[in-house]
Amino acid sequence: MLDLSKGTGAQYQVIVTPKIRNILMKTFQFGEILAGHPYTWNKSKQRAELGSLMQGLIWSVNMTLANIHVAFVLIRVIQGTLDEELSLGDKIQLKFISAYYLLAAFIHGIIIRNKFDFIYYINQCLDVVEKFEKDFLISDSDLPKPMEAVGTIMQWVWVILATMHGSVVIISLTRPYSFEQVSSLLANKGEVSSPLTALPSGIITVYVIYLLITSATTTVMVGFCTLLLNVFVLGELSPAKCSVTGMHLRQPENVLRVYGKVRLLINLCNQIYGQVLFPTKLQLPSNPIHVSGGIANSKFGSEGLLQETSPAVFREMVS
Repeated sequence: MLDLSKGTGAQYQVIVTPKIRNILMKTFQFGEILAGHPYTWNKSKQRAELGSLMQGLIWSVNMTLANIHVAFVLIRVIQGTLDEELSLGDKIQLKFISAYYLLAAFIHGIIIRNKFDFIYYINQCLDVVEKFEKDFLISDSDLPKPMEAVGTIMQWVWVILATMHGSVVIISLTRPYSFEQVSSLLANKGEVSSPLTALPSGIITVYVIYLLITSATTTVMVGFCTLLLNVFVLGELSPAKCSVTGMHLRQPENVLRVYGKVRLLINLCNQIYGQVLFPTKLQLPSNPIHVSGGIANSKFGSEGLLQETSPAVFREMVS
């Protein structure tokens, strides 16, 4: 039986579990090591922040170097594909490498285009969920199975991404003569590459892959985590799907306010990720009556309130 009283927030961090926070923290910290992205993780606030000025400058240089290397790889892949003496296996490997670099660079572009909006989005999402927990969570709430699964899935996503990136590094280091390697300009296939050429080429490759994967991994993990958090909160608006909230949440004014915040977050998500990770834009009904099962009266119309996605309006709603 659900507690019908107002939420007490007694089980804080039930939705954003410590495991989820820890994975987010490690994701940001991994990219901070060599300025793979311009962000840092504030342990005391448990929020993402812009890094130091020096980190930002190094990231700008790294971004330029990474884009130059990606262009070099694509040119060499085209040359290799047109080489009639190259084996079918080598051509398949080149196509795999080119697809990997293109996808990683494309996802990397999300942070380049949304340097400030990206951390604004993740922090606002955490703010909204934490306030949701504080205001509406019922006493003695157990860890919801969906959120427990989110933490586990995020761990597996991290492992899968690390395995994929590691495989590309191994392939690159064991094939210094391959067309996408800088050392291929100084060695012929079948020859034993000189350490003077293979080692610098390997360092360049590993470094550029690090730059690309840190941004790509951070982007994917944040997008995956925030999307599932928003979906969970929306599910709590429905009496049939709720697991950690009581009827206080489903009062019309609370439904409208929570739904409005989530809808703004989805709009921000669409603006940041665009067509890169989501083939179509995520859409929510303009009226929360469709989500709450009819509890929200239509007189609380949300059209005008929910269309604006500016930071100023968002802060006003969150406060």
